[in-house]
Amino acid sequence: MPEKLKFNETAVANCLLNNYGIEVVRVVPIDGGADQNALVFKVESRGSIYFLKQKPSSVDDSALVVQDFLHNQDISEVLSPIKTNDQKLSASINQSKLVLYPYIEGFSNAEKPLSEQNWIEFGQTLKKIHSANIPESLQGSIRLETYSTRFPKDLVRIISQIHEDSFTDPTTLRMVEFFRLKEEELNKLLLRTDQLCSKFKAQSRPLVLCHSDIHAGNRFVDKNGGLRIIDFDEPIFAPIERDLMFIGSGIIRPDTSQEIDLFYRGYGKPDFSLEAIAYYRCQRIIEDIVLYAEDVLYRDIDVSDKATSLDCLVSNFNSGGPLEFAYQTIK
Repeated sequence: MPEKLKFNETAVANCLLNNYGIEVVRVVPIDGGADQNALVFKVESRGSIYFLKQKPSSVDDSALVVQDFLHNQDISEVLSPIKTNDQKLSASINQSKLVLYPYIEGFSNAEKPLSEQNWIEFGQTLKKIHSANIPESLQGSIRLETYSTRFPKDLVRIISQIHEDSFTDPTTLRMVEFFRLKEEELNKLLLRTDQLCSKFKAQSRPLVLCHSDIHAGNRFVDKNGGLRIIDFDEPIFAPIERDLMFIGSGIIRPDTSQEIDLFYRGYGKPDFSLEAIAYYRCQRIIEDIVLYAEDVLYRDIDVSDKATSLDCLVSNFNSGGPLEFAYQTIK
């Protein structure tokens, strides 16, 4: 489970003053969304606003180095951290670290549709990321795709636990009932994911730098209409399908056929594997189911947050939802 982060406004203000020379007026917590491993804030200073992430000290800065590298390689759409006075990408505070970004006024693709030009820019930007020539000094710090079976195994464990344990919490009981109702479909999903992985791995696809979480919530448009790529926190060397699977996946929001066409007008016509797209979509659904189920079963969070996690879990199975899109990838 993620380390429990503690927020101390005075300590944060002192850290920002000492490391960035920023005199803080106010620090406002922001809903961190699905990132269980960070606290996020809007920082107001005299005349400026910043976006702040607080992360466990155990999280290394390799993702920040990637963000900084890409931003300085003519891929300015990738949001990169503001450096400290001594040119570091984060600042230590107690048992955690602070990462400071410019505060971007605008909206995400989860909130509003992108314009036609934004979709083309998104395709162009992702192509530049996939084509980036990463220096050897940085390559060793970026994880490699291993086609991990962690989340499928976790889902099997959760299904077993639901049969063996007894529960009293109303939200947990609702989830248990849903899992029992969908158990056959969950087992079908697990089997399909395993079969697709076997076919896909045999193809030996080339590896490129991937964002790995480029869903609608991480496609952002600033107040001037410019596209921004945010939350580049889990870079990975993987086949292009690791990112391309999000286009038309139904995750967070459905993309229209016109939007998909506009994206590929910017990206170009890639040689991708439908088996790989289907695998990554199924794998992502399993991951989301596990993480939301763990929210309900294990995490010390508010009742309303547990209910929200359960709703997100269930939404994967809705008509027109991610599971339907995943199964339609290969008829």
